[in-house]
Amino acid sequence: MTQGPLLPDGLRQQIHSSTRRAEADLALEWSGWANHRWRLELSAAEAKLIDAWWAFNVDLLTWEPLLTLRRYTGDLNFIDEDARRTIQSLVLQDQWSVMERLEITAGLRYDRYSDVGDNLSPRLAAVWRLTNEHLLKAQIAEAFFPPTLLQVNGQSSILSHRFPSDAETARTTELGYIFRHDQSVARATLFDSQLKDLIVYENGNYLNRGEARLQGVEFEWEQRFGPAWKMLANLSYTDAEDKATDGPVPGSARWLGNLSLFYRPRPDMLLTGRWRYVGDRARGADDPRDEPLAGYNDLSLTFNWFNAGMTGLTLRAGVTNLLGETIRSPAPLLTYFDDYLLLDERAGWVQFSYDIQ
Repeated sequence: MTQGPLLPDGLRQQIHSSTRRAEADLALEWSGWANHRWRLELSAAEAKLIDAWWAFNVDLLTWEPLLTLRRYTGDLNFIDEDARRTIQSLVLQDQWSVMERLEITAGLRYDRYSDVGDNLSPRLAAVWRLTNEHLLKAQIAEAFFPPTLLQVNGQSSILSHRFPSDAETARTTELGYIFRHDQSVARATLFDSQLKDLIVYENGNYLNRGEARLQGVEFEWEQRFGPAWKMLANLSYTDAEDKATDGPVPGSARWLGNLSLFYRPRPDMLLTGRWRYVGDRARGADDPRDEPLAGYNDLSLTFNWFNAGMTGLTLRAGVTNLLGETIRSPAPLLTYFDDYLLLDERAGWVQFSYDIQ
């Protein structure tokens, strides 16, 4: 498409899409074989695009400016309006108590997507109870991340887009230590993930490109302080390498942290506070923005009142971004130079819901 005239008020866009998903699941368990517990899961689903359009203050055919936003559908839509997919999945798992303190779990998962093919994902895990308080856990597993409906069914006639043909795959190895005592649980986990056929967004295109490696450690701590107070905390460090560039994976953060406090003054009330820390996010090797995207702290408070005056009525209220920080999500090269703005001020909210018994 040729370059059009400059828009005095800038290019404005609206985009809308909605999908419908129907799913059926069946799970069966059998423990008739001594020291084994077998589990079989079957599922079938269909996802279908119901409605989609986008609108611009420009004519997509002539690039002439418009005074108002014009909505585009059909051949000028950003996605094929007949987009749909069916999914069939099968999971088979055996949990084997080898001895009193050693348990092994082996499983296979098969997924078939009508638009992106099938995948077989194995999993093998072992838990060794050194004592009632100390446990060791090891696991190796593979996962399958199919492209989204948009990534598969986007209409290339609009901006000459290309779309991924394969799913992302990940093989993860973990080694963990767990400590349980009274009202405390602590975990430490070393992990290594090998990612292949990454789905990335480059120069207006979704495509499969290269491999990545993630290595790191995560610490978790869960603590109860009597019947009314509970705390959850975790901190992780990740070294993410894009094997195509030998640099960091775009958008990755080395440090992530969460701290949550729960206070239940009485059975029908719950007050929660959550502090979330995200470290600096890396840029791509070819990104002209030399500085990484700055990290942020996000503090939120939520009050829950269950059966508020009547059975089934729930009141929720809270404050998000209590610190009023500017929170942005990394934007790919040649999209938004200042990244995606998510929050830049604190906000309060109230919600009422009623469950019909």
